[in-house]
Amino acid sequence: MNILAESRTLLEDAGYTTSEHSALVPSFYFEDTSVMGVLYELASLEKLFDHWKELQDSFLATHAQQFTTAPSKAWNIYSVYITSQVADIPARSELMAIEEDFQSTRKLARAAIITRRDLDSALLPLLPIRHVPSLTAEDADEELRRRLREIEENAQLFAAETQPSEIVQRLLGDA
Repeated sequence: MNILAESRTLLEDAGYTTSEHSALVPSFYFEDTSVMGVLYELASLEKLFDHWKELQDSFLATHAQQFTTAPSKAWNIYSVYITSQVADIPARSELMAIEEDFQSTRKLARAAIITRRDLDSALLPLLPIRHVPSLTAEDADEELRRRLREIEENAQLFAAETQPSEIVQRLLGDA
């Protein structure tokens, strides 16, 4: 899968305009009426971890004038960092730390982008809600019954694991 091309198509289909970005890594700009940002495809997690901040700072410096003319968008600037490399647990923690760094831009830092579904999931914060499921009254009643059964089963398991057996028997009505 060509991550950059698929990302661009996905965002354009969601109503964003996109344009080329001349950075040292494959990337493009995206913008709609309330959000703007840049998406970078990095070859490895190491490159992502080593360069995300300088890529962000370069993007901000290049577009500083644009942010002053569109102050409402200044609150919705995204830096998106994507790689196809799979992340182990320590790397996932580092990706999360990047996303939780709210200085300058909002960030999406994602690894293991191999399929279109992975890409959809990675870009979900930027995409509109696509489908609202609808249930008929019968479906809603059955769904409610199913969830109540699950709650009851989970409550029984919890009670059995955390309470003395006499109390569990009394609560279950077996005493």
